[in-house]
Amino acid sequence: MKQRQLEPELLDSLPHDDPGAIRSRADLRLINHVMGNYRWIEAEVIRRHAKSIIEIGAGCGTLAKRLRHRLPRIHYTGIDLAPRPADLPSPYQWLQQDLLTSPYPPADMVIANLFLHHFDSQQLHVIGERLRASCRHLIVNEPARRSLHLYQGKLLNLLGIHPITRHDMAISIRAGFLEQELVCDLGLKRPAWTIHQHCSWLGAYRLIASKTPES
Repeated sequence: MKQRQLEPELLDSLPHDDPGAIRSRADLRLINHVMGNYRWIEAEVIRRHAKSIIEIGAGCGTLAKRLRHRLPRIHYTGIDLAPRPADLPSPYQWLQQDLLTSPYPPADMVIANLFLHHFDSQQLHVIGERLRASCRHLIVNEPARRSLHLYQGKLLNLLGIHPITRHDMAISIRAGFLEQELVCDLGLKRPAWTIHQHCSWLGAYRLIASKTPES
């Protein structure tokens, strides 16, 4: 797959309480567990001793609730178009807003999980401007855009995932990232930023970006 292909995902068009949407979100929690996405993000947050975190595309607050158990004193702000989850821990803040039109509050770190692949290069440039102004560290987990991972995704059918999940998974992979694509779209330029990125064998593209002390 040479170029990113952005197509609408079914889950994004369904009401939050739609039974198919609820089932698909449960599938996504399973997929994140199998891929080790939550564990990887948690480890990177702990390693960098962040005191304040913004999660963009925070969704149902699943990652926030996990971080609450591991890092009970961290200052967390979730940003999403969806309303605040009813079971989000009370100390945590929630901003229901559009990432493309609203500024982000300052924080040590911004995290994003399976979210930025929904945006095209121009939109990512806008998001990148806000990220560069608001944080010192950026931790991102996205789909890696490789044909191998499309085949791997089909194996999840054996676990009985919902048709919505099967449909959206292929779209997400085709909209994923490789090499320097996301770094360039977000405007993370060296030497102002130190960049580390890799792809896992289960299909995760992972990016860690930190501002250099001189910046």
